[in-house]
Amino acid sequence: MDQNSTTRPDAELAGRVAVIAGGGSPGMGRATALALAQAGARVAIIDINRAMAEESVDRLREMGAQAISLQADMTDAAGVKEAMSQC
Repeated sequence: MDQNSTTRPDAELAGRVAVIAGGGSPGMGRATALALAQAGARVAIIDINRAMAEESVDRLREMGAQAISLQADMTDAAGVKEAMSQC
């Protein structure tokens, strides 16, 4: 996957929203977020580490994607619900 590619508005996921839990991590989470953004999805990244989520969002925005970061501990249902209410 070319991480420098821009998103395509005619892509198969155009107009859809993808929520990536753990998308702040520099491994699979971020790679998944990048791939979904390249496919045209708007991306919401939920991570316990807000700074890492913001770093992923910055990378997505640099490639022209729409993205937001949310902070939540995925083991805390109330916290996840609160974070998702910000979407």
